[in-house]
Amino acid sequence: MSKRIALASYAPTSQELDYHHDDERALAPLLAPHGLTLETVAWDAQGVDWAAYDAVLVRSTWDYHLRYEAFLAWLARLEALGVRLFNDPALMRWNMDKTYLATLQAAGVPLLPTAFYAKGSQVRLAEVMAQHGWQTAVVKPTVSAGGDNTWRVDVAEAEGAQARLEAQLAQTGVMIQQFAPQISAGEWSFLFFGGVYSHAARKFPAQGDMFVHEYRGGRTEAAQPTPAQIAQAAAVMNEATKVAQGTPLYARVDAVMDGDTLVLMELELVEPYLYLSYGAPHAAQRLAHAILEALA
Repeated sequence: MSKRIALASYAPTSQELDYHHDDERALAPLLAPHGLTLETVAWDAQGVDWAAYDAVLVRSTWDYHLRYEAFLAWLARLEALGVRLFNDPALMRWNMDKTYLATLQAAGVPLLPTAFYAKGSQVRLAEVMAQHGWQTAVVKPTVSAGGDNTWRVDVAEAEGAQARLEAQLAQTGVMIQQFAPQISAGEWSFLFFGGVYSHAARKFPAQGDMFVHEYRGGRTEAAQPTPAQIAQAAAVMNEATKVAQGTPLYARVDAVMDGDTLVLMELELVEPYLYLSYGAPHAAQRLAHAILEALA
């Protein structure tokens, strides 16, 4: 008997890049012989009978951070319906707020020096930078994606940027992080399916920029990390599995290298782009295998 699997996505505007069918194109022919049919559905589409699906894979809900409460309510609604969700909703909720990074840092995962502030906090940007000795910092919301509302500030600009920080804190929690010049050498993305390493990609910002996203001028290429790098990324995954008390179906460890040490930038468990084409042909096969294992 055929099983219907929904790939939860979003409805991008015509001006936006739209990669949300990539997973479906790669996975559909691999899962079809096992009786699985894939359908891409926007998470906020009206009139969807989510209970009619045998499982829902949250894949490219790339606007969830803009409608955070609505997305949380959607997850809760699917849970109440008894829908099987991947990744597990508890894992996703833990991962949506970047304060999870502090938990991982406390567990020994190398992280950039970072200060976290709750919504409504009274914070002087210049004082934070002076206290930590940072010449350059990056400010970002604790709930964000794609570099939205993320900005870089030099110490000489801190006083002038205070109003911007206050406006942000009035709306959301904020993290202030030491700028990582290592980003110019590329950010590594390590992909794990079912907790097992699959493949990697390396992303580079445009000259003089810090954003590695392609729609912001960055570029991506296939990568061959060393065994030591893979082992360090796997250690991050193992620690996250312990802390979050669950193994994700899919995960992406984003990191920069500080000498020989892998320094975590983000652990993506909600809607990471999986760079399947950069690990072809085996990446899609590994993900398909992980899906079949999870559904078994």
